[in-house]
Amino acid sequence: MLDNKIEKLQDLINVQCTDGNWNYDAYMHGLANGLITAMSVLTNEEPEFKDAPDRWLSDDTTAHAMTELTKALQDDEEYAYVWHCNIAMSMFDAMPETTGDAYARDLNIANDGASRFMKLCFDVVTTQDMLKEKKQEKLANKFGDRADKVRLKEHMNSDENIKLRRDKYNRIQGK
Repeated sequence: MLDNKIEKLQDLINVQCTDGNWNYDAYMHGLANGLITAMSVLTNEEPEFKDAPDRWLSDDTTAHAMTELTKALQDDEEYAYVWHCNIAMSMFDAMPETTGDAYARDLNIANDGASRFMKLCFDVVTTQDMLKEKKQEKLANKFGDRADKVRLKEHMNSDENIKLRRDKYNRIQGK
């Protein structure tokens, strides 16, 4: 009868000590070592405990990834800006093609959606005004013309520039 219990306990140990179980988190590690302890009590043998791994498998979960990404976005405004732009352009690209005032309206909608997503998902504020300032600052740095931000702002929002950006995008997309 004791042999039967020892056999069943060994089956439990075999399952619990497989990779992905015992090293998933501290609880599962403790469960494996607890079963090993129970076996040593029944068999009167010295237990061979599992050492804790350097890193738990549970640390590599989606929740952990989200925590790391959120921290990175909160710590680096430029990185958050890049994420915002990619999200906004994905939304914008999904909209029907427009021109003129409708183009600017759709771009504002996409930017607003990206701002809301960044705030809700990562608690990062990426307002359109902040993004425009960043873009203008980059252009001013690129062209060495910091004193003429008004001209840059007008250029960025001009119908001509919007049309040029849409045409360039369409060429890249093969439209």
